[in-house]
Formats: sequence, structure tokens, C-alpha cells
Amino acid sequence: MTNLGLLEEQSVGNVAGQQYNYTLTGEAQQRLASLEATPQGQTMAKQLTLFKDQAKQLLDTDVRELEVAATIVYFRQQGCKWSEAVLHTCSFKGYKPDDSVVKDAEALARTVLP
Repeated sequence: MTNLGLLEEQSVGNVAGQQYNYTLTGEAQQRLASLEATPQGQTMAKQLTLFKDQAKQLLDTDVRELEVAATIVYFRQQGCKWSEAVLHTCSFKGYKPDDSVVKDAEALARTVLP
């Protein structure tokens, strides 16, 4: 999205290495405003409001938990049962199934993918 000029990327050093922050470019903001001014854009914006609370929850979630949850969801979408998806994720990410981040991530994944 940065290559398309939709997002600006800012790299900030921290104790773990680098943190990347993204913001919409001015052009992207203008394009969104133009879209939202159309009937189709208004319909799309209305559909997105259904996910507003969930998006806020995800923004407040630890990045590591999000990453593990996304991996669990990936394996579920590949046809694995929940328990298999968790085990594959643990193997892939180097966690143990009883790690708190894994348990929290599975609970989060279950809210995203019923």
C-alpha cells in the first residue's frame, strides 16, 4: 500500500528493533472522501460501521497476540480444526499451547472466525 501511495510508513527505533507506523496519505484521504460522497461509497461506509467496535478492540490488542491469532485463523481457513490450528501455530511460531499469548490469541481468533 505504501508503493501505491496510499500509506506513509514511518520507522521508529525501539528496544525490540524497529516499529513501523502507517498513516493515510493526503491523496488517499481525498480519494476516500470522494468515494464516500457517492451513493456506492455511502453504502460501503455503512457496511463498515458493523465492524467499528471489533476494529477498536483489535487496535487495542497486543501486536504479538494479533500475529498469533492471525496465524491460527490462517490454519483454520486451511481446513484445520481449532485444536489443530493452535498446534500448527505453536509449532510455526515456537510457542507452547498453554502459553497465555496462545490462549488469548485463540479466544480472539474465535471472535473473528466463528
